[in-house]
Amino acid sequence: MPPKARTVPRFLELDPDKCPAPPVQSKLQDLPFEQITWQNFERLCLRLVRLEAEIEFCRFYGSQGDEQEGIDLYAKKGTDPKYFVYQCKNEGQFGPAKIAGAVQDFLKGEWVEKTSTFILCTRESLRGQQRIDEVEVQRQVLEQTQIAFDTWDAEELNLRLKSHPRLVDDFFGRAWAKAFCGDEEVAGDLGARLDGPAAAQLRADLRTLYQSIFKLADPGLPINAAQPQQVPLEQRYIVPDVIERRVRLLTARRFQTGGDSRSSRSSGAETVDREEEFGFRRSVGEWLRENRRAILLGGPGIGKSTLLRFLALDLLSPNPRFEAFSREHATRLPIWVPFAYWTSVLAREEASAKSLDDVLEQWLHQLGQDSMAASVRSALQDDRLLLLVDGLDEYRSEESAAVALAQISILVAQRSCPVVATCRPAAFGKLNAFHLEWGSTHLAELSSAQQKAVAEVWFRQYFEAHAPLEAGVDVERLTSRAAEDLVGEIRKSPGLVDLAGTPLLLGLLIYLKISNSPLPNNRFEAYRVLVNHLIAIHPATRRKAAFLTAAAPNTFSLEDLRSVLAALAFTVAKEHPDGNFSRPEALTYIATFLADEQRGFGYRRPEAVQHAAEVLRFGESGLGILVERAPELYSLLAPE
Repeated sequence: MPPKARTVPRFLELDPDKCPAPPVQSKLQDLPFEQITWQNFERLCLRLVRLEAEIEFCRFYGSQGDEQEGIDLYAKKGTDPKYFVYQCKNEGQFGPAKIAGAVQDFLKGEWVEKTSTFILCTRESLRGQQRIDEVEVQRQVLEQTQIAFDTWDAEELNLRLKSHPRLVDDFFGRAWAKAFCGDEEVAGDLGARLDGPAAAQLRADLRTLYQSIFKLADPGLPINAAQPQQVPLEQRYIVPDVIERRVRLLTARRFQTGGDSRSSRSSGAETVDREEEFGFRRSVGEWLRENRRAILLGGPGIGKSTLLRFLALDLLSPNPRFEAFSREHATRLPIWVPFAYWTSVLAREEASAKSLDDVLEQWLHQLGQDSMAASVRSALQDDRLLLLVDGLDEYRSEESAAVALAQISILVAQRSCPVVATCRPAAFGKLNAFHLEWGSTHLAELSSAQQKAVAEVWFRQYFEAHAPLEAGVDVERLTSRAAEDLVGEIRKSPGLVDLAGTPLLLGLLIYLKISNSPLPNNRFEAYRVLVNHLIAIHPATRRKAAFLTAAAPNTFSLEDLRSVLAALAFTVAKEHPDGNFSRPEALTYIATFLADEQRGFGYRRPEAVQHAAEVLRFGESGLGILVERAPELYSLLAPE
């Protein structure tokens, strides 16, 4: 007989009323400073110093290989007239001898009189008895020169970094940020932000991408057909100047009629103030450093797009040439986008659904870079973005341009990101972009020295490829002499002087010289050669640079295009001698010519309007230089 079943006590059926204490998962207290490079250790110290509330600025002192006077960083703090200086030592076995050596290196330098506090930063702890004793000895040594001594050893750095998860994220990665600062702090402060390794990888990927697409858009001059190896843009770029406008107050005395000019008392002289605007050249890199939101203005061919391409590459370079600008934006990721492509996307699809994120995602997809899209989207949400917009004057429609400008304005306001854009002066006014309240300046034409430097780049490549391989051939001497001869020949012709200040046209003159073709004797002969290039080649290059697929309208041959553009140039010369006219006006002028049965092609009006739009789309990407010089070019464009 089976045993009698027992009734289960009710308390056994209830949920547990008490759980054990959760396991202790304490945060890590030490970061692996020994696993980061000495360069990154210095960068970490720099950014940590800059986060101090009273620091006005902190900068690196010197570059690798320079005599650094025993310091790596210097900073201004509060109202102290002297500097706080830092020596960063990412070394092992940092015992008493190395502590004393660091102080002695500093005392031998020239910063002693300018320093109020010397701070030694080390990756190791200085808590050991012998190290503490040596620190106190060196403190007394520095006190004799009225300099305070402080140390940021491993314990101090760990303590300071506890409250800065972004720095830990950048220099050690997300896993260390979570383990050192805590999951909750990291989740709240960092979100989907790219950590340091991911940002470094994106910088490398962007540089590779930009190098590839810029090489296609701007291959340079075809110097050596047998070995068409291109000179990278970073190596051949000559940094231009800008013309900065200033206003000065001039004070003069005005004398009443009949007065004695020798005495203001007897003549009743009065003081008259007037303002006078003046311009002066300065480095574009310095100007950009002072203007976080900047628009670079200039006519066609002046080098606006080339400057923006160089800027993108330079910001991603380990050895930037725009040193001050790169230092100001060292942690930012330059996102380069052609305005023509941006507006073409907005014109094709519903504009309200196409943000910059969407535009860039489509652009990267078109380039076969889908894997990069997620990282770029994260960068756009981060404080690392630096926006580079090429060609505000190159847009598909005025409506799409207005939407894109509004998106840029909102993006800049919401994320406080720097932006550099390029535009032609006349189009800048038409876009009504003045409401952006960004800094603007004009790119200067190349000076004689800059023209010579540009010529030297290409003559050097030519002579390296063609000079006889004999002992004693001095390529540099040949290069310098050829460049000087070219600049001298240009100076002898007033017409060529006017052309040579424009990089695009100077490049064509150099190409003629290297091709053993005589330079034109006057500006009109020069224009005849240049016009053929600008019609046949340059617009295609501009379309490629903007990732647009529209080719020259196959309705017209090149000779037909010359005739159409000649008619446009004639009308512009007659109605708008300053070259400033609207796109609808240009469409009307071209359509009228195409519909004219005697002078033009006799199209019916609807067909004429359609073909006019094709011609204008083809022309406005690169033929602006023809329009601006319309009064001179009409006779050259007209059929023989």
